[in-house]
Formats: sequence, C-alpha cells, structure tokens
Amino acid sequence: VGLRIESVIYLPAFAFNMANAVVVGNVLGEGKEKDAFRSGLVTAWIGVGMVMTLVITVVLNARWIASLLSSDAKVIQECVKYIYISMISEPFMAWGVILGGGLSGAGDTKSVMTRVALSLWLVRIPLAYLFVVLLGFGAVSVWWSMNLSQFLQAFLITKRYLNRTWLKNIG
Repeated sequence: VGLRIESVIYLPAFAFNMANAVVVGNVLGEGKEKDAFRSGLVTAWIGVGMVMTLVITVVLNARWIASLLSSDAKVIQECVKYIYISMISEPFMAWGVILGGGLSGAGDTKSVMTRVALSLWLVRIPLAYLFVVLLGFGAVSVWWSMNLSQFLQAFLITKRYLNRTWLKNIG
C-alpha cells in the first residue's frame, strides 16, 4: 500500500528525469554548455519543488490516503509509518534522479548507472541484510536503508553534475 502511494511521487520525478535529458541534450546540441548546465539545475529545482508539494500533501494526509487503500487497521498503521520514513528521502531522490536525467541527456549514462548501482549494492542491500537478517530488526530498518541509499545516490550524482567533467566529454 505504501509503495502505491509513493508511486505518486516517483512518477513526476522520472518525468522530470526524461525532460531534463531532453533539455540538456538539446541545449548541448546547440553548443551552449553553460546554458545546458544551468538548464539542468533549473529543471531539477522545479521538479524537486513539485515533489516537495506532493510529499507535504501525502504526509499531511497519510492516514486518510492509506485508509482509502486498506480497511485493516494494522496495514494502515504500518503504511503511515512507511510514508513518514520514506518521504524524508523523496526530495533527495527527485534531485538525484532529475540531475541524472541531465547527465544522461549529455551522454554520460555510464556514470549515472555506476552511481545508482553503488548506492544500491554497497548501501541499501548490505544494510538491509545486516539490519534484518543479522540483527533481527524489522521492516523499518529496510526503509531507513532505502533512505540512506537515496541520500548517497543524490550526493554522488550531484557531485558528478557539479564538477562539470561531463561537459568536457561531449563530442
């Protein structure tokens, strides 16, 4: 149930990812590297603003939204807990995903894939395994592992984007 609710936020973030790929790619195609860099950031800020609006709306209405999807009190309670935890990383997820779209539009897809894979395989999966299998913590620890991997992913993609080396590798 929580994932169905969260998809309301994923979808716009991925739409901005694709839009940023087109924007950055087209502006680079015109030979305007500084404008491409700036346009990618503007698109990311607009996308994060939209995601923040959705996050606030979902958090403020979490119990009501969850009750639309389930009548089971325990499911609603766990869903609300999931929403509160997962929404913390949503703006960071959106930022990283949207800037990743800009990098992809510039042809820097390998760096995006590498950063996403590292955050999943070196943070999310090992931490979830550690917390659940080895330490016996519950699902909440998996949700926090997801958040930590989202923070790392956004950081790594932001660092790549801001260092501008992807602009030097064009053509």
